[in-house]
Amino acid sequence: MKIHIAYNLKSGPWGGGNQFLKALQKTLIASGDYSELVSKSDALIFNSYNDLWPILKSYFLYPKKKIIYRLGPIFSTYRKGLRWKFIDKITVVFANLFSDLTIFQSNWSYEKAKEFGFSRNKKYTIILNAVDASVFYKKEYKEKKAGEKIKLIYSSWSSNMKKGFAYLKFLDENLDFTKYEMTFVGNSPFVFKNIKIIKPLESVKLAEKLRESDIFISPVEDDACSNALLEGLASGLPAVSLKSGGNPELVGLGGELFSNERELLESIDKVAGNLNFYQNGIKVKKIEEIGREYVIAIKTVC
Repeated sequence: MKIHIAYNLKSGPWGGGNQFLKALQKTLIASGDYSELVSKSDALIFNSYNDLWPILKSYFLYPKKKIIYRLGPIFSTYRKGLRWKFIDKITVVFANLFSDLTIFQSNWSYEKAKEFGFSRNKKYTIILNAVDASVFYKKEYKEKKAGEKIKLIYSSWSSNMKKGFAYLKFLDENLDFTKYEMTFVGNSPFVFKNIKIIKPLESVKLAEKLRESDIFISPVEDDACSNALLEGLASGLPAVSLKSGGNPELVGLGGELFSNERELLESIDKVAGNLNFYQNGIKVKKIEEIGREYVIAIKTVC
């Protein structure tokens, strides 16, 4: 059985879906389960609303090939307008009509898709994302010296406010910067006074910056399976994450969840006070494991 990812993969810094699919392609090539050619593939992986037309075209052009539809974000939860509710609805309709297997990125995204009409009779599975472990790997734990600042970091390619920028603005104005320092890597709608901003970095340099840090802050709201959060966890950083979307499914015992500004500050202090404990609680699967899960799931329909 051969699998092809029918998605226009982009090099360099980009959104989480693109980064995950690049890592998945790499591991499928290494395991011998990938084909660069649609004609020699048994199953085609399509991604979210981006691939509605390619799905429809492939359904009629290649009737014997299995359509694997990867779904995650519910766009109307963080993008304004009726247009996005329509896109969420039509995406689920395509899953119901044309997919042989729908892969959800988290239980949260599956439950949300059901609200938009995903059929309980359709074959589906839930497989979390993962990151390239040759790039994002665990930092060596070192005890902080007396008086040494705790380094916080957050990254987001998107500047959408739902990525948690209101919380970053709050931290910029209220975090104790005599005890902490914070870096944001990516595109921000705000200019900060105390938080250092670094423009988007390609994966290797981002991973280096993560390993220089101590805690990953993830204030993203209604994200099915945050790739940025996974990159932080895989780099050995305990997370302080908003209790929203698929975040709790990723963090587990490797950090603390918050629901408001007060809890955000309390959670940062709590994790900072026991970094080694939370680092030991991090449990993230390697991309090779996720690749095997994809292959096993796809074989059930091939």
